[in-house]
Formats: sequence, C-alpha cells, structure tokens
Amino acid sequence: HGPGDPPLLFQRKVPVYCKNETVMLVTTQPQNAHPENFF
Repeated sequence: HGPGDPPLLFQRKVPVYCKNETVMLVTTQPQNAHPENFF
C-alpha cells in the first residue's frame, strides 16, 4: 500500500496487516471483499 511497507506483505495472498481491513470490507462491501481487489 505505502512505499514503506515490507515487500513480504505484497507477496502474501492476504497480508497480515490487511486482516482488519478485510473484515471491515466484508462487512460493508461484500461484493468487493476479495483480497486481489485490495492491491
């Protein structure tokens, strides 16, 4: 997401630091709750 983020996070299917973000999106926007749409 940001230039300071560790590269490992971008290599994972669902970055650990996005898990809370994922829960929020699943709750508010079910149609967009896909990890590939976060990047």
